[in-house]
Amino acid sequence: MKSFSEFQVEKIILDHDMDGPYALLREVEGVRTIRIQVSLGDAAALMAAYEGIDFPRPMTHDLVVMLLERLSADVVSINIPEFKNNVFSGELVLKHDGKEIIFDCRSSDAINIALRLDMKIFVASEVLDKINEMDKGNATKNGWLNLLAMLADESLEEDEVN
Repeated sequence: MKSFSEFQVEKIILDHDMDGPYALLREVEGVRTIRIQVSLGDAAALMAAYEGIDFPRPMTHDLVVMLLERLSADVVSINIPEFKNNVFSGELVLKHDGKEIIFDCRSSDAINIALRLDMKIFVASEVLDKINEMDKGNATKNGWLNLLAMLADESLEEDEVN
């Protein structure tokens, strides 16, 4: 059985220097982060959910949540169970009529639904291990500069609050 760690959406970032938009997930009881690249359309949907923006008509992810509610299906968990060929997979674990049903989906769809339901996201330990190994292998000068720039941005945000 897979082991999972609990994460939450930290922020949605539209960064052109780092290959486009991505969702930044932060471990709830830890220090690890995961950067999941998403399309521009997915980033817009994520930002709307993250900022709590309501539209006159439901977006696709809102419709999915409405369908689940009306069909009396409970979302048990939202998972990132796999990282394969540089792609994160997602899954929705539902309970309906006493049965657990697992749906494979894109990680961006899983994150979108998690935001709309105010749920945590569970990331498999093997995904975290693969990312950690990749990070060690890709520790280039440019990568370190990007990390330092992100830390500087966070420091500036903290200074603005104080």
